[in-house]
Amino acid sequence: MESLSTLLGQFIANTKYDDLPSDIVVASKERILDILSAATAGSRYWEYNDDIIASMDDIWGDGVATVMGRKAKKPFASAAFINTAFAHAVELDDGHKNAGMHAGAVVVPTALAIGEKMHCSGKDIILSVVLGYELAYRFASNMCPALINNGFHPSAVCGSVGASATAAVLMGLNSTQASNALSLSVLFASGLMEITHSAQASKGAMVGHASFAGILSAVLAKNNFAGPDTIFNVEKGFWSFAAGTVKHDEMIKNLGQDFLIRDTYVKLYPTCRHTHCAIEGIIDLKHQYNINPDDVVQIKIGTFPIAYNLIGRPGHPSNAEEARFSTCYCIAVALLNDSFNLSDLSDDSLHNTAYSRLCNLVSVYIDDEVTAAFPKRRGAKITIVLNNGQVYEKLLYDLKGSPSIPLNICDIRQKFIGASKDILNSQQVENIYTMVSKLETIQNIKDLTALLSTGF
Repeated sequence: MESLSTLLGQFIANTKYDDLPSDIVVASKERILDILSAATAGSRYWEYNDDIIASMDDIWGDGVATVMGRKAKKPFASAAFINTAFAHAVELDDGHKNAGMHAGAVVVPTALAIGEKMHCSGKDIILSVVLGYELAYRFASNMCPALINNGFHPSAVCGSVGASATAAVLMGLNSTQASNALSLSVLFASGLMEITHSAQASKGAMVGHASFAGILSAVLAKNNFAGPDTIFNVEKGFWSFAAGTVKHDEMIKNLGQDFLIRDTYVKLYPTCRHTHCAIEGIIDLKHQYNINPDDVVQIKIGTFPIAYNLIGRPGHPSNAEEARFSTCYCIAVALLNDSFNLSDLSDDSLHNTAYSRLCNLVSVYIDDEVTAAFPKRRGAKITIVLNNGQVYEKLLYDLKGSPSIPLNICDIRQKFIGASKDILNSQQVENIYTMVSKLETIQNIKDLTALLSTGF
């Protein structure tokens, strides 16, 4: 039996743009526009937006690749690192319904940075993005939830693999080189779930490293470095330390036929995905029963253990990074405002007394029914108790933007408009949207990346 790295290297090297189904091409363009939304927002609203640029300058200085939402040009690996950090930092990046990871934040910035350096076409970018998602998702979906339970962060760890696949495509690696790039990317992969419990704002930089690790792996492979070809198969390889049993057959099942980018969800709120069912559920209940927030005396949110450990902290958050992972705060804001936006993470919002009152009425617990549905379904049970004793309850699994209730590129355009407000001008936004919509016709991706910078 050939090793997984060999089989996957052959898949990367042998798959061409013309092999992609038309709906997968459309999906890739939707993913690119969505990640541009997240990265543009991160360039302005992340606490460390200037600090990450200063840090990369200390190491590499200026270069030729675009930094999202900025005038600066950086070396391509540095730009990929920064833009990935931006894309992941404000919790607006896409994810996989079962993999527990955010592939797009790593894959898309990697593709654009390399593509800009190498003058790649739109078709090149599309293919590299599809295969980057594919490899990242195949690893993460076959390693979770064990990967998370063992303390590893899937977006950072499996993101390195996805970035290496993206880089391998754009650098034109042959099957042996692509196999080596995948193996090397695991040697450089890192990232721990502990970042979600404290210093959450640094999580963007941790995931940013995945882009750099993937690029470094591909560059080394291109220059004849070898990676261990059994790293995905043996007892002491990737799976054993991170997740347990190697799922060789599952990893290659329908490879090249069922492209997993189809299974991506879109985030509509800048918070941990595990809060989103609770946010939508509380809004639905409010409108269904015409609930006045002043009449609410108790809110209970039932969830599953992994989500509880991430977003179940009681009380009012002390800063924006805690707020993104606070069901209590997200519920309070959503109940009052019928939504949750980037502005709700501002200092003024965090000190809003109305939010604080409701926040302290929310409790999060592990619900048996919701837990039984995990990991195939990830939901929340929302219960509201009013001062007259009336109780309303809703169990919600499927969200707008999920694969079962998908958004199209026009919907994502609206998200892009909101995320880029006060960062890109309206003409830039429309030009970017138009160009992404017809990406397969573009001969040089620099025509797109030139639109992503600003004058500051």
